[in-house]
Formats: sequence, structure tokens, C-alpha cells
Amino acid sequence: MENFLNLEPLTLKDEDWFYRLTYPVGISDLSFPLLYAYRHHLNVKCMYSNEGVALIVQNDAYGKRCYTILGKINETVIKEFVNLGINEFSYVSGAHLPIFTDIEVMDWDISYDINFSDYVYVLDNFLDFGRKDREKYRYYKKHHFPRMVEMSQENWDDSYKISESWSEIHGDSSVFGDESEVYHETKKLIGHPHLEGMIIYDEDVPVSFAIIEKRGEMIVFPFSKNSVRDQGLTQFLYYEFFSQFKGRVKWINFEEDMGILGLRQFKQHFHPEFLIHKYTVRLRKN
Repeated sequence: MENFLNLEPLTLKDEDWFYRLTYPVGISDLSFPLLYAYRHHLNVKCMYSNEGVALIVQNDAYGKRCYTILGKINETVIKEFVNLGINEFSYVSGAHLPIFTDIEVMDWDISYDINFSDYVYVLDNFLDFGRKDREKYRYYKKHHFPRMVEMSQENWDDSYKISESWSEIHGDSSVFGDESEVYHETKKLIGHPHLEGMIIYDEDVPVSFAIIEKRGEMIVFPFSKNSVRDQGLTQFLYYEFFSQFKGRVKWINFEEDMGILGLRQFKQHFHPEFLIHKYTVRLRKN
């Protein structure tokens, strides 16, 4: 099937059209940096047409095939892919569901997992920290010597050092294999117009970093690590970094909590404006 569809591995040459098609889509899993960095582990392949339609195929570590359509999705496109043997579409936005359900000759099972729904915040509201978070922010700023530096190819290795220290503290969190390879793949994207990152130094020691993807009025927040457990470091990073986007973007997408209780409580206490549900649409067998 893959050869018949002319599917090719995702490359840096795909970045421009990918961003054009995902510009209006808020779902974090359609982040080009993530898909590109994990393309070997997830076996990410794609097909793109001049009509502005793309099919992204993932074969993840569990063997599940995921199919996502981007661009000018309509009934004709869906029928064409179904005729080619594709009967499951993952990461479908709620806005696209009627396109599937309105096809009278096809019956679909539609589902979503709340554990993988994205947390979305209004930027200005997010930066209006509650009392405890403000106190943590001020404490770190008062008792440390933080300096924020724009991430670049030259200081990229410092972010990797932070990540290694984070892993020593928290244990290996990798789901898809060697994260060092993923970091080195992501490095290729630093300096591209859709990606922006910052590193926090404390007395010239790198202690925290964050990378965001710019997508229209939304920024998607896929990468962040602290190398120490200092009180208020996270709040300092968030406030100083995201304050730079005031007046430039409206929304922050903090991705999903994966059902992890501590992560869920942390993301909820910043008061998300809404959750983005990612639907899986499967053609029901007769």
C-alpha cells in the first residue's frame, strides 16, 4: 500500500507545506518538529499533492497504523483514501468530524481519549499567575542569578546537558527509544522561522530550557526540561519566556497529560481555557 500511495519519509523539505496546512490546526501532535525528530521511531511518512492535501502515516512503537489528513479535506478525498485501503484516521479535529459523518454510504466509529487531549490557555490569562506561583517566581529571581539566552546552534549542546541531568533525576522517560537521537534531529530545526527556544543560565550554568513551535495565533509547547529542582525555576522560565509573545499570539497549547495524575494537576492549576480533543475515526466493518 505504501508504494502505491507514493509515501516518502518526512524530510526538512516538507517543512513549508506542512506548516501551511497545519497553520489553522491546533492539535499538538501535528507539530512538525516532533514528527520530524521522531520520524525514525514512528516511521513517519507522507504524501503531498498540488491540491493542498497531505496524508501523514505513522507506524508507532506499538505497531498501530495512524493516518492523518491535512489540508483540503472533503468527502471526495476521504473516499479516495478509503478506496486505497485506509480505514482509520487519527488526530482528527472536531471541526473535521462532519466531513466524515456526512458521507451517507460510510459508517464510522468515532472516539477520543481524554488523557491525550491538549490543554490550551489564553496567553494573557496564563501569565496572570496565582499567588503561589508569583511567590515562587519572585523567590527564584531573588535568590538566584538567572539569565535567559535565545537558543541557537551554538548553545544547543547546553540544552542537551539539561536534558541529561533531568533524566538522571527523573529516570529514563523515553517511549520510542534513544532520546539523544531525537535531540540531535531537533537541533537541525533550530534557527528555522517556526521554532523558537530559550535557555536559562544560573551563574553561567545551564539549568532550564524551553522550545516552542509558532503556529499562527497559537504557540505549541513540546519541549521543556529543568536540570535542578530549585523552587520557582519552572515559574521563572514560563513567565520570562512566554511574556515575549504578548501581543504576538493569543493561545498556548501545553499538550496532553497522558493520564499522569501529577502532570494533570499541574496543567489544570494554570486554568486552561479549553481542551482540544483529538478524534480517531475508524470505518465500521459491515
